[in-house]
Amino acid sequence: MKKLFALVIATLFALSAPALAAGNATIMQEVFYVRPYSTYYAGDVFAELKNTGDKPVKFNGGMIELFDEGGNSIESNNIYSCYPPILGPGEMGYIFKTTTVKEAKEKSYIDDYSLTVTSKGENKKEIKYLSSDGDYRLVEKSYKDELVIAASIQNDTDAVLFNVTTVIALYDSNDKLIYADYISPSNIGVPPGQSLFLHKRVESKILDLWVENGITPVRIATIAYSEI
Repeated sequence: MKKLFALVIATLFALSAPALAAGNATIMQEVFYVRPYSTYYAGDVFAELKNTGDKPVKFNGGMIELFDEGGNSIESNNIYSCYPPILGPGEMGYIFKTTTVKEAKEKSYIDDYSLTVTSKGENKKEIKYLSSDGDYRLVEKSYKDELVIAASIQNDTDAVLFNVTTVIALYDSNDKLIYADYISPSNIGVPPGQSLFLHKRVESKILDLWVENGITPVRIATIAYSEI
């Protein structure tokens, strides 16, 4: 009887105890553009990911698939990188990919898309984050204006950090993601207490598409990190 009572209590405790959720990279929001590329068209996808679990995860790949007006698959592309590649519980990351379709002589040829991502548990490597601030500005040029995105990063640790990567994301007035890209200078270390300024321009065809559709960036987000 005592053993039976103990078994019942243990079972009730197991049922009432909260289950631990594994880490999970979840797409929080995404944006897709169809724009000119060479003599044909391409699809650009940008997505914001979040680890909605309670364990660290590593990005384990994704795929974007493009469809025509009839729902037929016309092209697919693997996505190998997330920035950062490892996400702790509640942490954010970004993915982006350009997929060209040589048969797409008209913009309407690319009608829809699907995006999938996978992740797996990670307990060996970790991400060391650096303080960072972002800025963007329109630079007037004689031929064509450019939108420059920039980030200032600060090494607040007591060690030199190498292979520093900074991902920069832009959002519109509704806080909707409209763009993301990364900067990762090679053969550069950031000494303790020192800062680094990085900048890059948004591709002109993306900027043209924004102007055409009334899309304007109003907020910039940056994540600077070193994988250790």
